[in-house]
Amino acid sequence: MTVQHFASFAFDPDQLHLQRAGNPVEIRPKSACLLAFFLANPGRIIPKSELIQVLWQDAFVTDDSLFQSIRELRQVLGEHKSQPFIKTIPKQGYMWICPVETSQPKPAEKPRQKSRILLVFLMVPVFLILLLLWPISDSKSLFAVPEEKPYYSLLILPTDCSADLSSWAPQGLTRYWVERIAASPQYEAQDLGLIDKTSLLPFLPLDHQEDRLIELAYRTGSDWILHNRLSREGTDWLLKCRATGQDRSTWEFSVKDNDFNHLIHAYEVQLSRQFQAKMGWSKIITEAESLPEKDLIGYLGSIQIQLQGNSQAALKQLELLAQDNPKDQRLPLRIAEIQMQLGNLHDPSCLNVERIPSSDIFRYWLLAAKFYELVGAAEKQKAAYYELFRSGAEHGSGRAQLRALSALARISLDESNLDLAQHHAFQALHFARALSSGPDELSIRVLLGQILFLQKQYEAAKSEWSAALSKAQQLQNPFVNADTLFQLGRLEMEQKQIERARTHFKQARQLFQWIGKTEALAGCDRLLLALDAQPANP
Repeated sequence: MTVQHFASFAFDPDQLHLQRAGNPVEIRPKSACLLAFFLANPGRIIPKSELIQVLWQDAFVTDDSLFQSIRELRQVLGEHKSQPFIKTIPKQGYMWICPVETSQPKPAEKPRQKSRILLVFLMVPVFLILLLLWPISDSKSLFAVPEEKPYYSLLILPTDCSADLSSWAPQGLTRYWVERIAASPQYEAQDLGLIDKTSLLPFLPLDHQEDRLIELAYRTGSDWILHNRLSREGTDWLLKCRATGQDRSTWEFSVKDNDFNHLIHAYEVQLSRQFQAKMGWSKIITEAESLPEKDLIGYLGSIQIQLQGNSQAALKQLELLAQDNPKDQRLPLRIAEIQMQLGNLHDPSCLNVERIPSSDIFRYWLLAAKFYELVGAAEKQKAAYYELFRSGAEHGSGRAQLRALSALARISLDESNLDLAQHHAFQALHFARALSSGPDELSIRVLLGQILFLQKQYEAAKSEWSAALSKAQQLQNPFVNADTLFQLGRLEMEQKQIERARTHFKQARQLFQWIGKTEALAGCDRLLLALDAQPANP
């Protein structure tokens, strides 16, 4: 029998017994297995994927499960800054850094029998995990955790332009770039129209001062903010780009051409080169535009008109463009989107998905999912989100995968399939962290807390809601702040913690009143009345 000694601990890797200063320490089997593997590999950077394979073998788990196991082991060992045991190596894995000594007491009389017992003991938690995941085994291969890689997020501000270009450039051209850049592997792009404005309150309205740009980049989880200006110089188009990073570094470039299509392509190529040269980022996929210049400007104008709320006018403009350009599948796709907004169900299956550009394929599957939701075809709706996830994986879009997982988690919650809902919510949280997307992480944590609450995992639910509350306060998001306070009040009410529940309901009520959520305000009032009828439990 081998005994491993570190700090004041002694660990028996055969029996998975842990002692501290001669006294037994309670440790769960999973944490004990993790400790055994660390002690067998001191001083080595162990990739996350290797730890997951050792602990869970072929069962599907996310990095979040590993994170929870690491945290639990650290708590068992009482790790603190003056006595660290496990070092986190960013984007690589973990390393055991505490010195380990091994002693060899007298061998046990029946090592084979003990080995068999140990094998059975180790297989029990694995079997339970596989049994738990059995109902979702069909999607296990589909949602395998991808190899960890960096994602780069861009926020594109409305395009500055002269008055004669204002009918299509400020929002239309900006959203056009967002859709094209977001189709590139490892890139995420968004504009202000795609952002939940509550995450920016009271930050908006926006000016372009550097400090405010840095703050905006932080709040939206953007690595860089792009500020473009389009103008005419005689017969030439001139496009200038200025990029501002979270680290306050800046760079800029300009392109000039008398053909607008060539100008757009040159801008995308130059942008890609800048990111590759200065930051070592991957290449942005640049596709030549197929629409003639006049029709492209008309297409950008229709996007802007739609974003401004005049869907009927945008629809008419797109229908005319589609007649002149029957081979361009983006036009009927956007027509179908507007028809859906107007309440006219438009089956997207009539579109030729094979001919839809990669920059628009995510929008196609989102449209299909929305259509099937409206017609009550739940299975087809889920299938559309599966396809969205596949497309996101194929094109390297973590945000598309994140949207699919979040939607599937909510669908499963609505269907009362709590295990599957939790499964997808943890996956979504993994992608939100990988994308450094604070707003997305907020909403997913609130959702995950609701799932755990319904599963009566109250402490886990409280942990998620507390994390969401902290992040919401950090981002000054009053909507999520209020919702999370309300959820914490419900949990404490369930646990008979009357005074704490009353405090959280009152705080939530103030925020609901400020942001004008009357239904939520009434819900707080009802629960406060219910609390008044109960005796306090300090």
